[in-house]
Amino acid sequence: IRDEDLQTLLMEVDQDELALALKAASDELTEKVKENMSERVVDVIEEEIELLGRVRVSDVEEAQHSIIETAQDLEAQEEIVLSRTTEESMVE
Repeated sequence: IRDEDLQTLLMEVDQDELALALKAASDELTEKVKENMSERVVDVIEEEIELLGRVRVSDVEEAQHSIIETAQDLEAQEEIVLSRTTEESMVE
């Protein structure tokens, strides 16, 4: 996903849900998300993750699934483009 599209997605996602989803996310994904947020928001998200403590895997998966659904909705509305491997290349 392009940075601009990720920023659009992040504006639509609840910060508590994002913190829960990032709790078990890969370091690579977490860094990509943080690179597309302001320092203040990153601080809030990091604090929220710490305050969560132990959480059920099913709760994390539910939060991640919800964010994926939001991304798919935004793509359907043509507000973002999700990266997909296709036979046809695109240029801007």
